[in-house]
Amino acid sequence: MTQRMYGYVLPLLRAAGGQQVELEVIQGNLAAATSYRKTGFRKTRELPCFRGTVTIAEAHFELAEFPRAEWSDLHALQDWRPTWQYQTPTLHQLPDVGALTIRENGELVASVVYEDSGKVLQFGVKPAWRRQGLGHFLFAEVAQRTGAEVSVGNVDGNARSTLQFLNKIGLQEYLRQNEMVLSLT
Repeated sequence: MTQRMYGYVLPLLRAAGGQQVELEVIQGNLAAATSYRKTGFRKTRELPCFRGTVTIAEAHFELAEFPRAEWSDLHALQDWRPTWQYQTPTLHQLPDVGALTIRENGELVASVVYEDSGKVLQFGVKPAWRRQGLGHFLFAEVAQRTGAEVSVGNVDGNARSTLQFLNKIGLQEYLRQNEMVLSLT
């Protein structure tokens, strides 16, 4: 079924100028992973997902709303590329998201983009500003503003410092997915 569906849609995507198709498969869903591999997809990375109650942040920083027009600056704060549904162009399409920033002398040093459900869509801290509590403070602020358990999906499994950070602030891995990509060129 999957191969027939992609047999129909791939020529349309190529004709529209598509470069690749990206998707995620929950680890352990062998039937889906096998079907996608037979269609030509290849695994590119593992994507752990986290959730939990954020511990109380000890540090305090001055927050500001983060205007959508500046979201293109987020990549400068990150060590890894978000999956397609968490990339900035996709986030611009979402109607109800919050975004906070911490600036120092006008310079963007930390930010978080989140949903009212407590789901963090993107976050980052400039490398020179890490390990000073900024990220922890932003996550605690998301928890406080939403009143919800905080979750983060599709973290790059090779981003060791990010994985350690999420565990340190009280989040635990609850799911792991594989990103799979099919080149259309």
